Amino acid sequence: MFETDLKDILKHQYVVEELDEGRVQEMSNLLADPMNSITMIRSKSFEGEQGGCNLEDPWYATKYSKERYSDELLDVMKHPSKLIPDGKVGLPPPNNLLPKNLDLVPEDSDFSSAPKLIKEWPGDTEVWFMKDEKFKRPKAFVNLKIYPFEGVLKELGRTAHGRMLAEVWVACIKEHLREFNYMA
Repeated sequence: MFETDLKDILKHQYVVEELDEGRVQEMSNLLADPMNSITMIRSKSFEGEQGGCNLEDPWYATKYSKERYSDELLDVMKHPSKLIPDGKVGLPPPNNLLPKNLDLVPEDSDFSSAPKLIKEWPGDTEVWFMKDEKFKRPKAFVNLKIYPFEGVLKELGRTAHGRMLAEVWVACIKEHLREFNYMA
């Protein structure tokens, strides 16, 4: 049994105290070389293919095949920038939905005792606010109720045709907002 100080028990065998740049570079080169990789694809569709699944595992009788990477695939794996038309790889656009300030707002019983009407527009649109003092977590519930009064939209939700139109409309809205929601 090895002797280890109690203060080092959690990091024992896992933490390297000094950096060996040559060894790190050697390991990086080994990991980056596609000749040191194995790609496994599993599908029942390979069973009937010509030349596919021509070997059998002695223990489980599972059919499989082996083949080397083609020269074209190796070239792409070694030089992935060839797949990109302008040769540039960049970062995704900045995520403007990430908060810049995570400080908690001081407690205010005026906003935490009951919901308060913040803004009201002519018609049916209102914005209400109630601060959560108990769990201190940011959250938002957004509910929209749309009242269509004209044309084909008047039958939304009232008939099978209207229900189908509503489903298509919701799918279009989700498609339009998908990229925005992805950033969130």
